Amino acid sequence: MFSKILVPLDGSEAAEVALLYAIECAKISGWQVEVAGVGVEIDNELSRPYLAYLEKMTVSLRDKGITTKAVLLQGSPANELLKYIEQNDVDLVAMTTYGSSGVKPWLVGSIAAQMMGTITVPALFVPPYQQKGKLTIKKILAPLDREDKGKTALPYVEELARKMKASVTLLYVVSPLAPMALEVMDGNIVKTMEVEALQQGKEYLGGVARELSDKGIDVRTEVLSGDPASVILHYAEKEDIDMIAMATHGRKGFSRWLMGEVSRKVVTASCKPVLMVREMELQ
Repeated sequence: MFSKILVPLDGSEAAEVALLYAIECAKISGWQVEVAGVGVEIDNELSRPYLAYLEKMTVSLRDKGITTKAVLLQGSPANELLKYIEQNDVDLVAMTTYGSSGVKPWLVGSIAAQMMGTITVPALFVPPYQQKGKLTIKKILAPLDREDKGKTALPYVEELARKMKASVTLLYVVSPLAPMALEVMDGNIVKTMEVEALQQGKEYLGGVARELSDKGIDVRTEVLSGDPASVILHYAEKEDIDMIAMATHGRKGFSRWLMGEVSRKVVTASCKPVLMVREMELQ
């Protein structure tokens, strides 16, 4: 499913953290890694050192036995990267969520924010302050809702779990009712609805877990209640999760939450890498 990873770089150490993750994945799985930069103007004075920097990165990758190449694009960074992804069979984009400018006057973090809502391939968003000793992916958290669309990320989770020999935790979060609804509803009815929602979550995750377990994946389940983004972030930190993987769309309701809205909040605040997979990927 993954075979080519694109890593946008702006010359900053922060941006290179995403490259470290790509290297770890490529060494284990044999994936190709492409490093890309975008020059704002053609033949400007920084193009030559920028390309030299990208080539230097590829030399380091080849020394590690990784198939690679450098790409220097010209134009609006987000637009050019999106265009390149669509035209060159890129399977995964890995980039930091924040960054400081290096050899080029553009920030990978700001470009990540622009691409988050429009990128059509899976994207791994990496905080720039990850510890180098924590680059391995051994514990994956996969938040789900009960909509089939919420399972969009699972095939990618399965592949990563196999390649990395990682365990998978399936997390289901029951959202609380809106305050206005609580004001007009009987307390016993609300409590009954909460219990039913939690039970439905357990049954749903149980079925998904059995499917993964039958494929040899080490899987566990967790059903919690609260604000979805907050619960996901807290659980990932408490359980020392190495990666969060989630879909970007879903539906909103008492027990079903808007995956796109939640995923953006998680990416923005997470101290862990977040793999985002758009719903359209499996259509």
